[in-house]
Amino acid sequence: MAATPGPAEALYIDGTVHAGGPWSGKDYEGLRGDNFDFHMADYPLTWAIATVHASMLFQSRGFSVAPNAVLAMSLRASGLQCANGAQAETGCFALDTTRDYPELFTLFPEHFSAPHAAVIGAPHFEASALALFFHWLALDALFGLHTADSPGYFARHPDPNARFKTLLVAEIEGSRWPGLADIFSRCAGQDILDCCAEQPITVDHVQSVRHYTSALNNAAPYDPLLTADDLRRYFAAIQVLYPQVDAERMDAWLAHAFDTAASGEASVSFQQAVRPLLVQLMRALPPVPDDADVLSRACQNFGHDMLPSACP
Repeated sequence: MAATPGPAEALYIDGTVHAGGPWSGKDYEGLRGDNFDFHMADYPLTWAIATVHASMLFQSRGFSVAPNAVLAMSLRASGLQCANGAQAETGCFALDTTRDYPELFTLFPEHFSAPHAAVIGAPHFEASALALFFHWLALDALFGLHTADSPGYFARHPDPNARFKTLLVAEIEGSRWPGLADIFSRCAGQDILDCCAEQPITVDHVQSVRHYTSALNNAAPYDPLLTADDLRRYFAAIQVLYPQVDAERMDAWLAHAFDTAASGEASVSFQQAVRPLLVQLMRALPPVPDDADVLSRACQNFGHDMLPSACP
């Protein structure tokens, strides 16, 4: 079954989905050593919307990240324990307060002016899913700390998933991890995970995200009925990232967009309508900085540590 426009309906995660491996062993099979019975309906519908929105943002910048990959990253990072108040500090995607959030605030102050707890901390799945996208923009630009030409490196790499894997590694180890320089030098012609042999938990993170994503993509799609109120609740959950947007005007605009898409019906199929509606929402929100702008911001703020040839 091909990947669907939105997340999967359910998946029982056990050793048949992710068996661990020589890097981690049985302690990491399933979901970090346990079986996990995932059902999307157990979580707010706005979470499902967020997986699609984040995926669309990722894909707009050339990252091959489907909604189920967004979901898989949260499953691996938090086990979705953020839903009940656990994982309170690092939230649903394990973006921490001392390393990750300061980079986001520095590079994207127009989106990350609120305290970490209001954006990332549990249970802010929706805002933190979009924050993950901005985090990857930052990590991608900050590869310039280790190589002068990361786009060329990934274009030449024989593994089409090398960029995705390297970003997952950087997500765990941080933008300044010295091992990234090793990846860009020693692993130019081989699996980048070969350069992470001494980081078994990081290797397991990468492999488990890939395994969960594959299994989710092969599961039945989640297709509840979507209403205008769901859209309004979704924007309320991400508005912290868009403080410059007038909430009342956006609510009215979303109601109009939904009425048009639903042809007067009170609800529509999630799978059929969520992407067209999010396209309209994204057009109404401030645009995301393009790659050149992100690199310029990185060079302006971290240029003293970047390789000189990485900055224009």
